[in-house]
Amino acid sequence: NARSLQQVSAYLQGTADALNELGDMSVSQLRDSLAAERRQEAQAKTDAERWERIDREAEGRKLRAEQADLLNLSEQHVAEIELTRAELREQHAAEATVKAERLVALRELQAAG
Repeated sequence: NARSLQQVSAYLQGTADALNELGDMSVSQLRDSLAAERRQEAQAKTDAERWERIDREAEGRKLRAEQADLLNLSEQHVAEIELTRAELREQHAAEATVKAERLVALRELQAAG
């Protein structure tokens, strides 16, 4: 509670100081000050919009990079699948060759036998 009172007191002191400064300013100085504040606000808004655009662009680049990574990974998987298929075809061909050789040998035995 004491802390809240200190915060309120500091706020009120700041407000009083600001009012004293305003009281010492002429109308033209107040206008100039207000115009400067508006320029600062406009610049801050422009800067915020610029950073927002930069963030969006960076996010877009990040997403495109992730998509490229996924595409590369997919291509690697396709290549691995094709390699596995080729190995299986070779294995099946080798097995068929062995079976054929066994049949030939068996027929030769039966013919000789």
